[in-house]
Amino acid sequence: MPTIATLDGPLDTADLGTVLMHEHVFNITAEIQIAHPGFNGWDPEVEIPKAREELRGVKEAGIDTIVELSPIGLGRSLDLIRPACEGTGLNVVLATGLYTYDVLPRPWHFSGPGTLLDGDEPLDELMRADLRDGIEGSGIVPGILKCAIDADGLTEHVERVVRSVCRIHKESGAPVCIHTAAQHERGTDALRVLEEEGIDPARVMLAHCGDSTDIEYLERLAASGALLGMDRFGLDVLLAFEERVSTVVAMCERGHAGRMILSQDANCFSDWFPPGLSEQVSPNWHFLHVVRDVIPALLERGVSQDDVDLMMRHNAREFFERA
Repeated sequence: MPTIATLDGPLDTADLGTVLMHEHVFNITAEIQIAHPGFNGWDPEVEIPKAREELRGVKEAGIDTIVELSPIGLGRSLDLIRPACEGTGLNVVLATGLYTYDVLPRPWHFSGPGTLLDGDEPLDELMRADLRDGIEGSGIVPGILKCAIDADGLTEHVERVVRSVCRIHKESGAPVCIHTAAQHERGTDALRVLEEEGIDPARVMLAHCGDSTDIEYLERLAASGALLGMDRFGLDVLLAFEERVSTVVAMCERGHAGRMILSQDANCFSDWFPPGLSEQVSPNWHFLHVVRDVIPALLERGVSQDDVDLMMRHNAREFFERA
């Protein structure tokens, strides 16, 4: 039976169950928190127990697995994730990679191909170490690779990250998630790099496709075989609930339920925003929105339960089982 690496060790893919394929536990800016402890309300002694209760509620709502897509650049820390997830009953798949929209952290400005010190790409070994030794040397292995192509597109540094992820994918077989800016059609840029690197798009999830209502664009991505992340439900400040639902309905009507997943890109706490702002601006942005609101809306609009099961269960399992 194929297995997927999780926070608690290898898991049979048959036991993934119902999956939220794009979520986060905490998004913490470590450098700021070191210099200014408690910035934007962060208190781990308060937020870790709150997160544990929130994640227990996710399990009680019928979710079995979350894919926690926080690599370097999004505050990934086992000291935070482990206690928050302990005792929740959730399977948690972790990520490696590097998250930037434009430039790399300063150390990689000076080492790597074409830099002052030249040499091999150091990002490759960064991800290899996570896959070989576990995150932070813990033996806890990530189950997916993560990078990003946002509004600025394939800047020199972003392209280094994406191509590094492609190389490590070919070495390890680990599947890939690429954050994309749908309004700028960055999924097209991602597919171009995948083709140049000889990567099968079926091994790749293109995140945040649900921020677009352009069915023609989405169908082009689906035709590649990539998995489309309709994964920001609740972020109504970016695109309204009804538009997100209508887009998924339209794609299902065109036969693409087998190429989509539903998720929220939510978190238990982020220091990116002042306390309370997210709740005020996007009150539906939480882990239970898909279960409580999105799926009933889809069913009411004529999406079949079989298609819902594809988007919440079968597509995730198939994605992780491909080799």
